Amino acid sequence: MKKHIITFAGSVGSGKSTSGKIIAQKLGYRHYSNGDFMRDLAKKRGETFIEFNKVLETTSPESIELNKLIDTSPLNFVGDGEDVVIDGHIGFNFFPQSFKVYLDLSPEVAAKRIFSQRRPDEPVLSDQEMFEKVLWRNQSVQDRFKKIYNVNIRDLSHYDLVIDTGAPEFNNNIDAVVSKVIEKYKEWLVE
Repeated sequence: MKKHIITFAGSVGSGKSTSGKIIAQKLGYRHYSNGDFMRDLAKKRGETFIEFNKVLETTSPESIELNKLIDTSPLNFVGDGEDVVIDGHIGFNFFPQSFKVYLDLSPEVAAKRIFSQRRPDEPVLSDQEMFEKVLWRNQSVQDRFKKIYNVNIRDLSHYDLVIDTGAPEFNNNIDAVVSKVIEKYKEWLVE
């Protein structure tokens, strides 16, 4: 049975959190961000987001425990409820009856987007340095979920909708992304 849950996965910088927050607001749903949860954990540990990601990619027992804490945190948020939007790379795996969205973006465009935002938890000196961090983060995330859950998050067959947020009709147009997701979600609900 389909649930009134939308899960977002996707490339670094593709707009998962921004789209998720806006869609939740428009639909009157609750919103949960694994990225926000991770940033809070990193801050509590006195680490930057990048430093924390490096801890997460190791095979230490602490890393495995932290990854599972992060990945399963939406389960506690949602409980038995519905009417929620979750942005996190592996949400589709924990909510198989959700509407599963993958937002894709080239590393070049992602690096420019993130660099222009000047995120305080991701300090970098140049576009090139950000590009290298985007490549590393995309690979790190993919490797972690393959190692821990044996799931390839880049296998697009997992998803009900795939959007390249760098495509001309969506690039720097969050309203177009949001409209397309809501349109396809409503169609999915009645199929």
